[in-house]
Amino acid sequence: MALPSLRRCLSWLLCCMLPIWGLQAQSVSLPHTWEDMIELWNETSDTPLPIEEVEELYEQLSGQPVDINDTVHNELLRLFFISPFQCVALRTYIEQYGPLLSVDELLLVPGFDTLTLAMLRPVVVASSSSGPAPFSWRDLRRKGRHSLLMGAGGTIERARGYRENIYEGDPYRLYWRYRYRSGSHLQFQLSADKDAGEALFSGSQRQGFDHYGFHLLLKDIGRLKCLAIGTFNLQFGQGATLWTGFAPYTVLGGLGYRSAHGVGVSSAFLEYGYLTGIAATVVPKAPWELTLFYANTPLDATIPASMSGKLRDGMELVQSIYLSGYHRTPVEVAKRHQLDEELYGANITYRRPDWKVGLTGYRTLLDKYIQPANYRYNYYYFSGYENLNMGVDATYRFRNLLSYGEISLSQNRHIAALAGLDYMYGASSRLSAIVHHYDAWYWNLHADAPSMAGHTRNEQGLTLTAVTPLLHRLRFETSFAYCRFPEMRSTAYGASHGTDVHLRLSRTFSQSFSASVLYRYKRQDANIKVSDEYELHPASRHQCQLDMRYDIDKWHYSLRAAVVDYCLVGEHSHGLLLHGDVKWTPVLLPLTLSLRLAAFNVSDYNARLYSVESGVAFDNSGTFFYNRGVRLYTVMHCNLSRWLVLAVKYSLSRYTDDHLFGSGYEALGKSHRQQWHLQLRANL
Repeated sequence: MALPSLRRCLSWLLCCMLPIWGLQAQSVSLPHTWEDMIELWNETSDTPLPIEEVEELYEQLSGQPVDINDTVHNELLRLFFISPFQCVALRTYIEQYGPLLSVDELLLVPGFDTLTLAMLRPVVVASSSSGPAPFSWRDLRRKGRHSLLMGAGGTIERARGYRENIYEGDPYRLYWRYRYRSGSHLQFQLSADKDAGEALFSGSQRQGFDHYGFHLLLKDIGRLKCLAIGTFNLQFGQGATLWTGFAPYTVLGGLGYRSAHGVGVSSAFLEYGYLTGIAATVVPKAPWELTLFYANTPLDATIPASMSGKLRDGMELVQSIYLSGYHRTPVEVAKRHQLDEELYGANITYRRPDWKVGLTGYRTLLDKYIQPANYRYNYYYFSGYENLNMGVDATYRFRNLLSYGEISLSQNRHIAALAGLDYMYGASSRLSAIVHHYDAWYWNLHADAPSMAGHTRNEQGLTLTAVTPLLHRLRFETSFAYCRFPEMRSTAYGASHGTDVHLRLSRTFSQSFSASVLYRYKRQDANIKVSDEYELHPASRHQCQLDMRYDIDKWHYSLRAAVVDYCLVGEHSHGLLLHGDVKWTPVLLPLTLSLRLAAFNVSDYNARLYSVESGVAFDNSGTFFYNRGVRLYTVMHCNLSRWLVLAVKYSLSRYTDDHLFGSGYEALGKSHRQQWHLQLRANL
């Protein structure tokens, strides 16, 4: 490690600590119930999903919990695991019996079981007040709260990019975020972030950090429902027309319906996928809602040498949009802000207690022409410099049955459509069914509807989910998804299909001990090269997983055992993962200590296993395990004073076979890797 660079990193943190003297703070880390859901999302997706927005949502709600007795604003629908059924059941219960006296009383409300209560407990309260305080311009200043978050992290071993001076910057990630919030009416945020390897106030980053973020959010001020200036997200319908930001997948324990939040702010540390501009939602006359938005967002793009200087329709060419957010090497820096996207449009929604209808339309204009690389699987990708998308979504609830759907049309007259039914029966049983059809030629740069491949195009399918309690505190969950891909994809050069099945049986033996067993089967057609041609063959994956948790006093224990079998053309690869966690919160000391020890033996990448790692927020908390080795990490949260919380994470991974960590510029040339993360948090 370069000690002068490390000294500069620590000096930067110490200097940032000085202005926050006199603030107070609390530690924030995701509970295991939220982590379990994130793991299912990541295992359903081919690549890890960005979870920064989930972490920021939890951070915000844990500091300002939702009042479950406030049935007017439906703030519970901000939580991805709460359905309209449960909100209606809660409102009916309150009308019959009065406000809830405690959060535990939710177990008496139909649709709320012990798992839902465990996920809600850190972010809700049962208040005796009549609801949020009325809006006052004076209170925006007098009752506001300041918060400051700072962090640094890195890998101790130096990668090839640093050894050969290929990366511009030092091997440390640095970030900070300042936020001012006044109740639920006002939020102002500034943030900055640089990844390891990116320059800081030098080289191509003379402006300082690689990524800056800003937003101002006003909510529920007269007829103004929401106003966002800066970076924001837009979510309407079920995602077939317009959905930016985090999009939950239909997995175990969840209903198919997505609660679209309209205008919302984006994560401070997510460097792509958001919009930059202004958006506002007004209620001109109930029950109508009108949202207008305009964005001009700079995007990273790839321009290969073969396209340099060439024109099409009088415009410069780019090959693709670059989404990694890294700007470490000259090649990556050359991709920075090469494309400007202008987007403007509107949504109008007519909302009644049991049904709603929405119409969304927007136009996208690019300052360069996107011309994908000449690969056969790029044949159906978006090509051009402009697009128009329009869609209609509708939702209708009749007693315990919720029906919903959306149909969207792109400028080239191709469609994406989906329809779903959710049904709740008994105290906490539910069924869900979704069918979808996305044309291969459907073009949309900002659609994120439910799908198996993670793209709103070239897919037709059916998804079924069910949850039901059994005897003796048993809970059974299952999901089944079948999809056809009518045209070729990057992994299948021809029409193909896939199946994904989840089964989970869990039991709560007592308040301190619970266990679950998960089985997953996934099958998809994949390319196999024979001579000079590609043939499609089925690739199957079986996964079994056992989880146990035990709590006693201030000690928390968990254990996981997972095995995988992957098969392609009769050749099998296997994966095995064992890890145990211990968490201790001493009574007399203001700290929490966590430790995980994992052992894994995975024969190749297709049999890899994924596990979320708790501890430090915004740490991209997850690890894929492959090859053979061990991993250890420890996390400490310490209340240094009433105004400052320190979080420290250290991890060590070691391969016990012949493999080395990293590849390309990230190659360490060693069989072990050590990483660290330091985070300071303060609130006023």
